Amino acid sequence: MMTLRKRISRTGLELYFLARRLPFREHRVLLEASQHWSADRIEELRRNRLRTVLDAASALPFYRDLHAGAGIPVREVSGTADLARLPILEKGALRDLRAACSTTGAFERTTAGTSGLPTVVLADPGAQAAALAARSRCYAWFGIESGDREARFWGRPIQRPTLQSAVKLQLLNRECFDYRDVDGDAILGACQRLDRSGAAYLYGYASLILRLCRGLERTGRQLRFRPKAAILTAEATTASERHWIGEVLGCPVVDEYGC
Repeated sequence: MMTLRKRISRTGLELYFLARRLPFREHRVLLEASQHWSADRIEELRRNRLRTVLDAASALPFYRDLHAGAGIPVREVSGTADLARLPILEKGALRDLRAACSTTGAFERTTAGTSGLPTVVLADPGAQAAALAARSRCYAWFGIESGDREARFWGRPIQRPTLQSAVKLQLLNRECFDYRDVDGDAILGACQRLDRSGAAYLYGYASLILRLCRGLERTGRQLRFRPKAAILTAEATTASERHWIGEVLGCPVVDEYGC
């Protein structure tokens, strides 16, 4: 049975896609179908998309100069196996490219900076929709549906909510925690909030979800619900850490590499 919160969130997301002209449904339908295609059919799709990307890149002086300097004409790249021949795009060059681009109508996506250098990537509506659709499809593998309640553990401090941020949280159906909520004795209050939240899944910085699990183990406490999954992002974890988180929370643990 769909809760009112979930229904409002799902409707809000659909209105957002419509208002921002994001072709989310188109990408989502294709991804749902293509995950069952044969390897040959998927490879054909990859080649066609690669050709589209390279044709667009060749129209930009930045990429023409980059490839010419490496002595690799873009027209010679015919398949994904040829990608290894292309020069690596370094973060510094990416920042220079962004400074030269128009940001009108673009979506800014910021990396977590696990390498020590956060980077902003610009996405047009098609790229933004494709990324959101890919995330939606992957989440569905773990039973997470659009509008499901999320418990988010984020590295930046939660600021005093504004009307805009409060509305956003309601539309996203999200309960937020920061690093202070999983420190020391504060873990007990965080667990109580989690139990009341009715969250379907946990999402956030790997180190904070690790702290949550250590706090649960230290206090002998258990959550009163079983999440569909714990999705770790922003930081790397080891296989043993992911296995342990799964044992403590009683759910699958997923590594997300988003931007």
